[in-house]
Amino acid sequence: MSLTKAHARAIIRLLADVAAHPGTHREKKCHLMEQLCSLIHADAWVWSLGTRSEADVPQAYAGLMHGGFEDEQWVRFLEAVEHPDSIKAAARFYERAFVSREHVTMDQHEMDPDMWAQRGELGQRWQAVGFGPSMLSGVYVDEASMSVTGLYRKTGRPDFNQREKQIVHLILSGVYWIHLLRWPENLGADVSRLSPRQRLVLNLLLEGCSRKHIAADLGITEGTVSNYAKEVYRIFEVNSHPELMRKFLGGSGDCHAA
Repeated sequence: MSLTKAHARAIIRLLADVAAHPGTHREKKCHLMEQLCSLIHADAWVWSLGTRSEADVPQAYAGLMHGGFEDEQWVRFLEAVEHPDSIKAAARFYERAFVSREHVTMDQHEMDPDMWAQRGELGQRWQAVGFGPSMLSGVYVDEASMSVTGLYRKTGRPDFNQREKQIVHLILSGVYWIHLLRWPENLGADVSRLSPRQRLVLNLLLEGCSRKHIAADLGITEGTVSNYAKEVYRIFEVNSHPELMRKFLGGSGDCHAA
């Protein structure tokens, strides 16, 4: 399924619009992703930094930017991604990226032909998110950092087609600066040390969520959240929530949008 002239013109307009955007790197990236979602009719997107040393090692990540999720959907999304079977659902994507070290874009059926994301507890978690069709696009930007973008449609909407995948690959592999944000201060190695539950709390702290809010979202006590947060602070050598956010976000703030 080849691109038409209309698609080519739309891609050129999108890239020109983003290049002219007056914002910061992060604001430009958010603007690009919002425009890309509009072009391929996606409902939500996530950009994360991941780090993996081998093709069969579970992904350690921080979802630093996103759009299109309601607050509760974002929490359910993080819970689904942290499920042990998630690596099986995206194994082919990460294996190809690890082996080739080239930019890789794959839709849900290419990543997960055995439909792990629709099975058992993992399938239930994705149902709770409310999103079904998906696509991942990413590349290793150095030995410690993998830039990964996920695009999603709500449950019941059609799968992404090959033309839409081609558009995503052309844009995200061609706009090199979108991948220039890397782990600040080599934090990727420290993210790998976190347990899945600690990493879930980290991502919610990076959203600016309070401990009370996190406890309510996860159905656990504030004391339990505090214990997770204290361990996160210890690993990243910070003493407060604002200090943690500054360490990851560089003082620029997040730009997620519901």
